[in-house]
Amino acid sequence: MTHVLNQTPPPQSNTLIKSLDAKTLQHAREVLDRQLWFFSIPAALQSAFRLNRQTQFQRLAHAWIPLLFLMIGLEVMLGLLFFYPHLQGWDGGIWFLHVGLCLVICTLMTWCSQQPLLLPYYPIWLSVAASICLTTKLYMALILPASPLSQYQLIISLMVAMVSMLAIRLPMVWSTATVLLALGMAAGAAWFSHQMINGYVYTVYMVFMGVCGFIAFLTDRQEKLGFLQMILLNYESRQRDELNQQLLYLSQTDGLTGLSNRRHFEQRLEHEWQRAKRHQHVLAVVMIDIDYFKAYNDHYGHLAGDECLRQVAQLIRGALGRPADVAARFGGEEFVLLLPQTDPAGAYEVAKRILQSIDQAHIRHDHGVNQATVTVSIGIAARAPHELNNRQQLIDDADAALYQAKHQGRHQICLASEHA
Repeated sequence: MTHVLNQTPPPQSNTLIKSLDAKTLQHAREVLDRQLWFFSIPAALQSAFRLNRQTQFQRLAHAWIPLLFLMIGLEVMLGLLFFYPHLQGWDGGIWFLHVGLCLVICTLMTWCSQQPLLLPYYPIWLSVAASICLTTKLYMALILPASPLSQYQLIISLMVAMVSMLAIRLPMVWSTATVLLALGMAAGAAWFSHQMINGYVYTVYMVFMGVCGFIAFLTDRQEKLGFLQMILLNYESRQRDELNQQLLYLSQTDGLTGLSNRRHFEQRLEHEWQRAKRHQHVLAVVMIDIDYFKAYNDHYGHLAGDECLRQVAQLIRGALGRPADVAARFGGEEFVLLLPQTDPAGAYEVAKRILQSIDQAHIRHDHGVNQATVTVSIGIAARAPHELNNRQQLIDDADAALYQAKHQGRHQICLASEHA
C-alpha cells in the first residue's frame, strides 16, 4: 500500500480546488476524521480520482509490462526444465498454446498502454486481457490430474490473479470481477469439454482470492483516503496561499485609496535605486499634494475628504502607463510616484497628465485655488544614483520642488533642477 503515499495532484488540480463546494469538503473531512471503512468518492471528485488512477497506471505500466514478459519467459523455462515429461501429447499442446496466447495478449496490452486515446479505458481492456490469461491458466490447472504440473499451473494462476487484484491498479470492482469471471469461464470450459475438475485447485483458488480480495479492499480504501487527504491538503494550501496574498496586499496597500502605502514605496525605491545604480539609469520621484485640502475637509467633512482622496488616487493611477511605475500615498493628502528609467522630461509628461486629468474631473472645491475645483501641486526630481549621496536625497529634492510649486501659487509643476 506504499503507492498511496506517492500520489500526485491531478493536472487539473487548481481548477478542481477552485470549484470545490462546501458539501464536498464536508464529506471529505467526515470520511477522514471518522476513518470510515465504507464510503465513496464525492461525485465532484470522481473524474479527478479516475484521472489520478490513470496517471498511476501509466507510470506503473512502464515497470510491470516488461516484468510480464519476463514472467512468461520464466514460466516457459521452468516448465520445460522441470515438467518436460508431462508436456507430451494433448496436454503439452494445450500448455504451449495457452503460453502463446498469453504472450500475444501481453503484446497487445503493451501497445494499448502506449495509446493516449485508450488510456482512459484501461480498466476495460486490462480486465479483458487479464481475464483471458487467467482463464487459460486456470483451465490448465483445473483439468490436469493431480501432478507437479497441475501444482505448477495453480501457482502460476495464483500469481496472475494476485497481480490482477493488487499490482496493476485496477479498481477493486474490476479486479474482483476479473478473477471471478476467469474462474467461471475456466470451469465452464472444463465442463463444456467434459473434463474432470480438480476440486483442490478450485478450493485453493477461492481461498487465495478471498485473502487477495481483502487486501485489495484495504488498498482501495487507503488509496481513496489518500486521495481525499491530498485534495484537502491542496485546498487548505491554496486557502493559505490566498490568505498570504491578501495579507501581503494589505501590508503593501493604503486602505483608503488602494494605492501602495509608504512602506511599500520605500521598498520599491530601494530596489529601483540599486537597479538604477547598476545600470546607470535615471530614476524619477514625483511628489503630489492636493491644494488647500484642509479647507476641503473643514468645509465638506471628513467623509467627503476621504472620497476626494480616493478620486484623486484613481486619477493618478490612471495616468501611469508602465507596470514598473509605482503610485503611493505618502501621507495625508500627499502622494508620490516612482518612475524607473525616466528622465525629467518623461516625468514632467506624467505629471502634466495627472494635473490635466484632475482638472478635467471637476471635483468641487469652493475653497480651492480657483474657488471652483480640486487642484494639485507637483514637484519632480529625476537623477541618476551616482549624482546623489543617497536615495533619501531624491525624495528631499522632489519634496523641495513641491514646496516651490506651492510657494509660486500652487496648481503647477516644478522640477528640482529649476531651483537646485
